[in-house]
Amino acid sequence: MQAADIGVFKIISEAGIAAGVRRIEAVAGRYAYRAFKREEQNIMDIAQLLKASDLDVVPRVEKLVAQVKGLERSSTSSSISSSRPGW
Repeated sequence: MQAADIGVFKIISEAGIAAGVRRIEAVAGRYAYRAFKREEQNIMDIAQLLKASDLDVVPRVEKLVAQVKGLERSSTSSSISSSRPGW
């Protein structure tokens, strides 16, 4: 067996464990393929929930996050003004 026999390779996680030291967890071969397929299915499920194409998922989620932040800001400011005496 050679290093080229590893096939598909997917990094699962990466973290700093000490100064200048990184821990990388990965899967290879059929396990990597399964991880890619699982992620693909998750994206398709999210796209279906958003009624968007898989390519539009990230922009749609960014738009929703911006809308939620805007609603939270307006909710906070309205609750502050309604709690003031005389308002």
